[in-house]
Amino acid sequence: MENRDDVVSEVYLKTIDVSRITNLAESTIRKYSLELEKQGYEFNKDGDTRLYHADDVTVFNTLKEIREKTKVSLNHAVSVLMTQHSRATQGVARSEVAATRVQGEEEQYALQSISSEIRNFLEDIKTEFIGFRKELEIERQSNDLFKQELEAEREKNQELEKKLDLIMTELEKLNTKADMSNQEPKRKKLFGIF
Repeated sequence: MENRDDVVSEVYLKTIDVSRITNLAESTIRKYSLELEKQGYEFNKDGDTRLYHADDVTVFNTLKEIREKTKVSLNHAVSVLMTQHSRATQGVARSEVAATRVQGEEEQYALQSISSEIRNFLEDIKTEFIGFRKELEIERQSNDLFKQELEAEREKNQELEKKLDLIMTELEKLNTKADMSNQEPKRKKLFGIF
């Protein structure tokens, strides 16, 4: 939302308005304006028409006060006013430069702070990423070891199956021999001899 002072400061006044505010005649406002312009004061203009600002009203009131209190000529009063205005402008300029420097330093500090935070954040991500890579490598190695162990178990099982097949084959042979020997007629031994 716009500040109320900003809205008021953008309002321009005409000569008659300044005359009513300062209690000076319109011709006096014009005369003061001409002398101020001769000595370097600048008014906002729309073509040939001066558009007065709230700051200009303050200048007219100050000029009126200087003339009433000191009874000096308009030329001398404007010179005094312009000198004060110049000093104030220089003071404001110096304070603006200082404020700009401070603001620049604050912005630089903020940028450094943000940069540091981003750098730390990226370092944390990098550290986490390296940790994840190590975990994945360990997991991969573990999987490789598991595969090797599984392959060794398969080979053992195949060897056991082969041995079991051999044993089964031998048992079948033995069973076959046993069956054959059971089927052969038994001879009676005669005198201990067949």
